[in-house]
Amino acid sequence: RTSVVVVFTWLLAWLARRADRVISISEVTTARFQSWARMPKDRFRLLPCTVDLDLFRPGDRDPALVARYGLAGKRVLFTFGRLVSEQRAKGMDEVMAAMPGLLSDFPDLVYLIGGSGPDRPRLEAKAKALGLADRVVFAGRIAEEEKLAHYHLADAYVMPSRGEGFGIVILEAMAAGVPAMASSKDGSREALLDGKLGPLVDPDDPASVAAGIRAVLARPRGRPEGLEYFSRESFRHRLSALLD
Repeated sequence: RTSVVVVFTWLLAWLARRADRVISISEVTTARFQSWARMPKDRFRLLPCTVDLDLFRPGDRDPALVARYGLAGKRVLFTFGRLVSEQRAKGMDEVMAAMPGLLSDFPDLVYLIGGSGPDRPRLEAKAKALGLADRVVFAGRIAEEEKLAHYHLADAYVMPSRGEGFGIVILEAMAAGVPAMASSKDGSREALLDGKLGPLVDPDDPASVAAGIRAVLARPRGRPEGLEYFSRESFRHRLSALLD
């Protein structure tokens, strides 16, 4: 089996090197692909992700969802993603680890985690061990038609991740009017334009994560100036330029 994987990987790299152009969603993804395929840099072009600013819009909290999760009068941190123990890539562990030190300044703070996956029992046990059983709310799988309303529940979107190629959820959150915090160590930093749209943190530094949460909670709700860089119109212009 190992020999089959090696041959398959070699074949993919060989085929990739025959491409005239490779279009990538981020500089981080480009670097990862280039290190694997060993292609010349001049063959790569960047085409960042986009967000529908007409679909993801700022709005008020849905009272039904507030009641469902017990969020009345709470200040809400939110992270959305699949709960996979092998990756732990979204930074949920790091957010939970920072929360006990934040409660003296933010006694109404809760953490809403959206998404399902096999890592949920471990995360639930960790929340209990940290004394956060009543502070960490697991929403489970969120239906697409309720996605925007869940963003509206949040005072801050927090994702001190390690493995993101870009982080489209960060764009969706900001478009919905939620201030966002991301990682300085993966592609999510590019979703925040290297810190221009929101604070970046080092997920390996607990003090940095805590400071980032404080910083993003201090930001006003509403779309950050410069988010139009990721609009559908901007995407069309960039795509047209690439095709030309």
